[in-house]
Amino acid sequence: MTSLSEALKYNPFEGDFGDQGDREMSDKLVKFRKVNQCHVCGGNVEPGTTGRSLAMLWQTDGMMTYRYCAECTQAQADSWTDNGKAICARYRLRSKVRA
Repeated sequence: MTSLSEALKYNPFEGDFGDQGDREMSDKLVKFRKVNQCHVCGGNVEPGTTGRSLAMLWQTDGMMTYRYCAECTQAQADSWTDNGKAICARYRLRSKVRA
C-alpha cells in the first residue's frame, strides 16, 4: 500500500481540456468533519475519515471543491505502482452508485 500523500501527485483532471486561467487553489489530505459525496466513486465521504480535498478555480465554473473518500484517495496514491488499476475500478463504481 502506497503512502496516502502520493495521492496529491495524481491529477484527476489530466487530459481534460481547460482554460489557461484555471488553477488549483488548495490540494491536501484532510480529516473530514461531515458527510460529502466522493467525486470519483459517488459514495459517501464519511466524517472522521481521511481523504483528499481539492479546490479548483475554473474560468468557466468558478470555485469548485472536489472531495475524495479514503478508498479513492488510496487508489489515487496506488496509481503510481499499479498502473491506475485501482483508481479505474473506483471510477467504475460511480455508475453502480448512480443506478
